[in-house]
Amino acid sequence: MYKDVLILIQARMGSTRLPGKVLLSFGSSTVIGYLLDELISAGFDRKQICVATSFNGADKNLVSYLNNNGNNCFVGSESNVLSRYQQASKKFDKSIIVRLTADNPFINPSLIKCCIDSHVKSCAKVTSTRIIDIDGNIARFLPKGSSVDIFQKEALLKINSDECNDFDREHVIPALFRNNNVNLIDNADLTKCGISLEEDIIGISIDTQSDYARACRVLKSKE
Repeated sequence: MYKDVLILIQARMGSTRLPGKVLLSFGSSTVIGYLLDELISAGFDRKQICVATSFNGADKNLVSYLNNNGNNCFVGSESNVLSRYQQASKKFDKSIIVRLTADNPFINPSLIKCCIDSHVKSCAKVTSTRIIDIDGNIARFLPKGSSVDIFQKEALLKINSDECNDFDREHVIPALFRNNNVNLIDNADLTKCGISLEEDIIGISIDTQSDYARACRVLKSKE
């Protein structure tokens, strides 16, 4: 499925608000394990999915977990996430990069496919469900926890991360937004794909203990 697509999931264990969150128990798996299983169950090939983490010692357990479960893993800079994405993308012969974050386990695979289809059809360099401006202000077209960013590998590699500011290096997509045409995904696009914002999108990003508790309750209700 989508042979030219690489799904890159950024993940780290060093969250200050909820340390180790991506390996917290989540149903019969972990937070990141659940996300990976959902993507694979939806038809994405394990070989086209890679988790991009960091050299930080706290991430060694995550690397071991991913390797032991047969998942692709790339280790790069902790602070320069943009560079991490660039270097990880070079390891794969894929032209389209889908950026996800491991703390959004309920991202709907149908939404991802909808975004990929729109991206390809539009011939845009960047497709996203949100906009982040130069001041860091975020305009979301979908609830937090359901963000999808897609960009051409060539556009990603054209950026000199050493010349970017800290905000760009941490958040990856602002530099892409400033230098490329952007295809925006909103509720109208979801409707065309047969996706209901109210019924099919779960807006939870696991940033705190209360977020995690809420996500566990939602997961239990889905079982």
